[in-house]
Amino acid sequence: MIQVKYLGATNHRGSRIQLTENRYNTTDRKTLSFDYGIGDGVEQAILYLTDKGIAIESKGQFGGLTYIVSPSWADDKEFKSIK
Repeated sequence: MIQVKYLGATNHRGSRIQLTENRYNTTDRKTLSFDYGIGDGVEQAILYLTDKGIAIESKGQFGGLTYIVSPSWADDKEFKSIK
């Protein structure tokens, strides 16, 4: 499962999208600049992941965050990092 979080603009940085993947005892994070051409952080995250060869099975929201589910991690031989 990959958590997608919108990070609003600050005085020093523009809006961003943060992807977080927790797997076993490790956490991978990837932060993307928000693409205003797409205009939707979740759709931007899905495009980024599919471009990396990560299959998307479903998505949902819980606690104000969006989660993307991928079967890519079902078999360690197929594991693809979000980075």
